[in-house]
Amino acid sequence: MSRSTVWTLLADELLREPEWEQLKLDVDRCVDLHNEIVRLGWEGSGRDYQDFVPTHWKDDSEEARKTLNPDLMSFLQRADYSPEHSFHFWASGLFNLENMFFWDSLFQHKIEEEKRFVNLYHATSIWSHQVGIVYDQVTNAAIMCTYIDDIGWITNGRIGWYPLESILEAWLDMIKSGKVKAIRENEDSELMTFPPWALVPYTEQDLQETLDAFDNLIEAIQDRMPGALPDQSTVQHGLVDEHDLDEANILDGFARKFLLRARRPHFEYIAPGLKTINSEKFARSEFMQVFRKHDYVYHDEDIDVPPIPVFISDVDCKDPVPQTKFHDRNFQYPYNLVERYSAGLYLEAVSFSLSRWDDQTIFVLPYGIGSRRHARKSDGSLYGENPHDDTPIAKDTTADLYQAGHRPFGDRHGPQLVQILQHWLMMVENGHWMVGAEGVEGGIDEWKKADRRGTWELYVLPQSV
Repeated sequence: MSRSTVWTLLADELLREPEWEQLKLDVDRCVDLHNEIVRLGWEGSGRDYQDFVPTHWKDDSEEARKTLNPDLMSFLQRADYSPEHSFHFWASGLFNLENMFFWDSLFQHKIEEEKRFVNLYHATSIWSHQVGIVYDQVTNAAIMCTYIDDIGWITNGRIGWYPLESILEAWLDMIKSGKVKAIRENEDSELMTFPPWALVPYTEQDLQETLDAFDNLIEAIQDRMPGALPDQSTVQHGLVDEHDLDEANILDGFARKFLLRARRPHFEYIAPGLKTINSEKFARSEFMQVFRKHDYVYHDEDIDVPPIPVFISDVDCKDPVPQTKFHDRNFQYPYNLVERYSAGLYLEAVSFSLSRWDDQTIFVLPYGIGSRRHARKSDGSLYGENPHDDTPIAKDTTADLYQAGHRPFGDRHGPQLVQILQHWLMMVENGHWMVGAEGVEGGIDEWKKADRRGTWELYVLPQSV
């Protein structure tokens, strides 16, 4: 089925022969990936791998053979683990047989097949009522389920599952890229950790790739603009002056470094209807004013960096003020109290004490899209749908553009800025966006194409961690 299918079947019907079904579990590959993650954790914590004495899953009882398929049993019996440390930042380790079907009653509420779904890896305690990696013994596919509330979501028959090795490969890639790193036992770290693993808010590689993507986008637009190219000797860097960032109390981090080091374009429009932020617009941002006004009065919120406008429209978003701080809006409290603000792309607010993706973004439109049923998130879901419903109903929303929906490999977070910039570069280079004397043409209404037949697929980012 394509992602544009109008879903009318019930979840159990959709899960009988889903498109993501695997012939069998690739035991050798999964064992190799699992054990490599264990090795990197052990060595990264400062210990010699030659001293590692692995523990293995040893349950060979009749109950285990009756409830687990042979390939899964083989994987469990060959996978190394150490009770001394967490397997990964997002998973403490493999479940024992006693707890593998702890949530089975919740799965049976949607899919009436006893012990079909195995709780394979236990999620770390970053979440309450956490689950972890769930393995489907019928389709031989797996998915990350962070909370028990997501069980209905991942079993709605519309959310794609993946080979187990794809999840383990994604986790290994996070380690190799430095997004997740092992730290020594006595190493002083302000990062959130599940020893030996810590989640890094951003890496220098992340920052440089984002700066390079922005530079490439500027070059691509300039190459297509009529008239002479600007003199390269006049290239300037820094979108917002350091003094203005200091005045706004924007602490050192991804947002500050990007705004100080990014190249300043010589044209108006970096994307349809969106202009690059400058010092004047930054200082006038409604969210900066709220940040200064509250000045950490609400200690329970622990927000250290407010939403940062990066590419904004001259058109405003107009939201009614919610009645309580828990009311669902595009931005978290206290920024959800702002009634009027510029449409555009923002770096999301950052709380230093929480699991962090400092380069995650949110794109807020000045109008709603989605009710035409074409627009999709990365997981294939409709804008505004209730993912627990058997038959989803699309609704107009203002902030679902480029969002992932359910992330099959880890925790929820917004799209990274580099992904957006690389996507915009593709739109320019492939001629989907036209370029004129002031930059990218089309105006803010161009984004309505994300919910139109024939163009919606251009506005969906691929799934990622």
